Amino acid sequence: MGRLLSPETCAKLQANPKNIRNICILAHVDHGKTSLSDSLLASNGIISTKLAGKVRYLDSRPDEQSRGITMESSAISLYFRVLKKLNNKEEEEEGDTNVQVNEHLINLIDSPGHIDFSSEVSAASRLCDGAVVLVDVVEGVCSQTVIVLRQCWTEKLKPILVLNKIDRLITELKLSPEETYFHLTKVIEQVNSVIGSFFAGDLALDDLSWREQIEAGNIDTQFVEKDDSDLYFHPEKNNVIFASAIDGWGFNIDQIAKFYEKKLGMNRNKLNQVLWGDYYLDSKTKKIIEKKALKGKNLKPLFVSFILDNIWKVYGCVLGDATEQGDHQLDIAGIEKITKVLDVKLTPRDLRSKDHKALLKTIMGQWLPVSTAVLLTCIEKVPSPVDSQAEKIESILSVTPNADLIDVDLKSAMERCDCKGPVSAYVSKMLSIPREELPIKNEVNEAPTNQLAQLARTARLEALKVAKAAERAEILAKLNAQNEDGKKKTQNRKNEKNKDVQESYDDGDALYSRAKDTVTTPNIDGMERLKKKSKVINVNDTSNITNTDEFKIVSAPAPEFHLDFEYEKDSNEYGSDDNEDSYVDDTTGLDVNNYVPPPIDPNDPLSSLFEYEEEEPMDYQAEEEESLEEVSNEVLVGFARIYSGTLKIGQEISILEPKYDPSTPDKHIKSAVITDLYLFMGKDLISLNEVPAGNIVGIAGLDHKILKNGTLIEPGIKGVNLAGSTFHSRPIVRVALESADPTQMNKLVRGLELLNQADPCVETYVEDNGEHILCTAGELHLERCLNDLEERFAGIEITRSDPVIPYMETYISTTDMNPPRNSEAGRGFVQFNLGEYKLTLHTMPLARELTQFLINNQESIKQMNKHKKIDIKFKENISKLLPKPLNVSNITSFGGKRCGPNILFSSNNVLRNYFEFVSKDKFAYADSIINGFQLACNEGPLCKEEVQGMAIIVDDVYKMTEEEIAALCVPNYQIVVPNLSGRFMTCTRDAIHESFLDWSPRIMLAIYSCAIQAPVEVLGKVYAVVQKRHGRIVSEEMKEGTPFFEIIARIPVVEAFGFSDDIRKRTSGAAQPQLVFSGFESIDLDPFWVPTTEEELEKLGEFADKENIARKHMNAIRKRKGLFVDEKVVKNAEKQRTLKKD
Repeated sequence: MGRLLSPETCAKLQANPKNIRNICILAHVDHGKTSLSDSLLASNGIISTKLAGKVRYLDSRPDEQSRGITMESSAISLYFRVLKKLNNKEEEEEGDTNVQVNEHLINLIDSPGHIDFSSEVSAASRLCDGAVVLVDVVEGVCSQTVIVLRQCWTEKLKPILVLNKIDRLITELKLSPEETYFHLTKVIEQVNSVIGSFFAGDLALDDLSWREQIEAGNIDTQFVEKDDSDLYFHPEKNNVIFASAIDGWGFNIDQIAKFYEKKLGMNRNKLNQVLWGDYYLDSKTKKIIEKKALKGKNLKPLFVSFILDNIWKVYGCVLGDATEQGDHQLDIAGIEKITKVLDVKLTPRDLRSKDHKALLKTIMGQWLPVSTAVLLTCIEKVPSPVDSQAEKIESILSVTPNADLIDVDLKSAMERCDCKGPVSAYVSKMLSIPREELPIKNEVNEAPTNQLAQLARTARLEALKVAKAAERAEILAKLNAQNEDGKKKTQNRKNEKNKDVQESYDDGDALYSRAKDTVTTPNIDGMERLKKKSKVINVNDTSNITNTDEFKIVSAPAPEFHLDFEYEKDSNEYGSDDNEDSYVDDTTGLDVNNYVPPPIDPNDPLSSLFEYEEEEPMDYQAEEEESLEEVSNEVLVGFARIYSGTLKIGQEISILEPKYDPSTPDKHIKSAVITDLYLFMGKDLISLNEVPAGNIVGIAGLDHKILKNGTLIEPGIKGVNLAGSTFHSRPIVRVALESADPTQMNKLVRGLELLNQADPCVETYVEDNGEHILCTAGELHLERCLNDLEERFAGIEITRSDPVIPYMETYISTTDMNPPRNSEAGRGFVQFNLGEYKLTLHTMPLARELTQFLINNQESIKQMNKHKKIDIKFKENISKLLPKPLNVSNITSFGGKRCGPNILFSSNNVLRNYFEFVSKDKFAYADSIINGFQLACNEGPLCKEEVQGMAIIVDDVYKMTEEEIAALCVPNYQIVVPNLSGRFMTCTRDAIHESFLDWSPRIMLAIYSCAIQAPVEVLGKVYAVVQKRHGRIVSEEMKEGTPFFEIIARIPVVEAFGFSDDIRKRTSGAAQPQLVFSGFESIDLDPFWVPTTEEELEKLGEFADKENIARKHMNAIRKRKGLFVDEKVVKNAEKQRTLKKD
């Protein structure tokens, strides 16, 4: 049973980590995650049971509701109470009661299923101990299902399988109960086969590691084979739930066994073992028999006869057969009989309702509520933080550099989930929450949650102080002038002047009080201080006047008033410092400082030109306040899991940056103060004072401290980064952004900063030309980010460029290449002379296997560059893939960015050896050659895109003699070259590009791997859309047990915009594509190839229907970058131009 959580109840439940369960819901897109979440929320009274599956409560974004898919992970905490019967011993210990009440707090995270938002899945899974994996029984295991199962395997999550949408087998596929049983068996086998593949991969790695240890001489090492009995899904083990989330019902085997235990009087544990599988009930002997004992008897499995038959009867009675008008006829007699047997209570209003689906939901929800099945299974099967963190922390630390340097007490507290130990927490992502959605605080004097708001408030108070002081200075100046004139007046005149001074003070205080009333955020402490000051200077307050007070007229000038502003004075700009109050213009004879313009004559026809409106004083401050308020509309809250210790408001913590290394604990570490702690309740937040270990919590006060994720530890303790590997798609779609109003660019910059912090899969940077670039994972992700920028983060109108897709350049060896430029030396050989030096190099293409190996191991190369340590496995693997003339000792560098899929070799050890970090270069300008190689890899010769698959071999570089220089026969040859180091870089780059073009160059397109499930009726339309987008079909096969075909296609990313919408429209929603970035593929066509034969001219000639696609892409990129494009601008200028129709 459930109820709404209050802060008091939440604090009570959070204090006991053994009764906490942290779970996330993972599945392929449209497999029913959010509908299941609605049913779980309905059990706590958060939403109505009738609205479950329709309201999509955790999809709080408007675009999520309109599209019907989840785009952001949402967390919510649920309460669940379990009543457990005690045995005789427990009854004696507990007393008279025979029921034990266990209260549980379940932290639930609903994650997206679309591949564009896979970073949200990674952020959610890092915080949890278990996962509810949903599979649509009609579609079966899909591409994203495999990805989320791998995520569970990597993060050591305990998975629970939910076979959802069983109602589709009844209403759509019209399967019988027996056919449904066999179909469900196949779906479970598919899921188990995926789990088995992960286990086999780990087993192979363990076997390889064991063999390597044996070869190294560790003969005593024994191979320990892991047990996989608990890895797979078996319904009899109660880790599989059969459900229909949209109809609100679900069950596991144990629940059905409990139901029939009372009906049949059978043992519950025995029923658990036989309700799933080939077990049958012999009606004559009343015994349960196995399949081999059937002996020709036509019996149904117990799962069919006890469970599925009854469910089919309920659907048949409620929905029945449709009439000609499309309505369903209720079987009232059958419904009454079923409700009586199942002990389901229906009202007459339910039976009169025309919404038969609601009636079905009422019956099934009372008999088999899906919320009870899921939450009860999670409590029984998912480990608590106390039980899971020992294994989880060990797996995280095993892949963390220098994890052995972690503080012993901190590690022990993390493994035990100790609430009293040192604080450690992991922030998986930063959430941007509108300020108006934060909980309202009751205490007035409470510190502000945002630093910007505090600065704005302080600035307003300081402005008021300065204004008040300036007004007083003006009054004192008037008072001094009046006192000088008062020397010649009588004593009566003196009294009148004092009266005027008192009135002036009264007017000044009234002005300040009005200004104080306009401050939007009152500051109690500031008001108290102002009151105290006003008591000191208020001359009307007689309590401050005593008989000893004396009043004197001071004739001396008042001391200079200083406002504490530091600025420079220019004494010659408007006269000298000696006479600042008066400055007479030489040409006009006017006193510039004291000049007062004459009044405007209303009869003058030009008077309107001189009319103006007086601005309010301190307008600029109001504008600054508005900008500060606009900037601070969004508050960043860390989405975190506490592993040890207790977080409290006002507590100071240390933040470990991504480059933090325990060996240098003083570097890459920041400190922050926790300003607020929140419990996530979907869109709503509950403010908490402290949160112990084992809980998921929102942490405020980390703004500008954490970019995307980070680790929090207690100050003064040595920790490690808890951030591990993540599975999310690479940002592949880039757009350039600018504000429609150029004066609002600062808001765009601030909005991009907030977006970069709030989205784990977003990258933002500024190009050399000043463009602000936004990189996203896909088309849908781009649309969401732009909406967030305009509506939330920046709050301004934004214009964007067309999406820009990255390309790659490479070259290959083909039979139809042009003759080499240097026929004597060979293809790809280039030499250049620079000053006294001559350099010779040549290029060759890398094998595809070696290129892919370098792409997959870029992180290993980065670690070797950073730590200057050799990765032995990497060195051994790359030595096996290198071509025979070359070996590992010839490798000088990898490129581009010193870790890419290109290699620089040096013959005869001219340059350094990469795997010998202490080796020195024989050539003085070796660094310039290496940097030139990096430049050539970062910008290729075709269109200045990155290069891959290129091998550069530096054959020789030496200093020429005078005879060799003279033999060059170059007039006015420059021997002394200025900036020789920089010239070596550019000359090396140009030489590599020249050698590059001696081969057959290729443009490489970014490619999506597209998985499409579609029925046979729309296969032709799917093929038509794929071919229209210049894609190709890789495979097509019928999914066993389903009426769907699974089509695997490869589509260029540049052609994929609008592909999902197009295929849905053409197939009327019957096909749903899933696009995953899968690398680059080269266009099998030389962009410089020119047709020569008659047949080639007809196909790809100047006036042919087809065109050179590679040249088309190359020219498009060069135009976008402002590079030279060699193409005809005008064709057939002597004729009238006729536009060609499509």
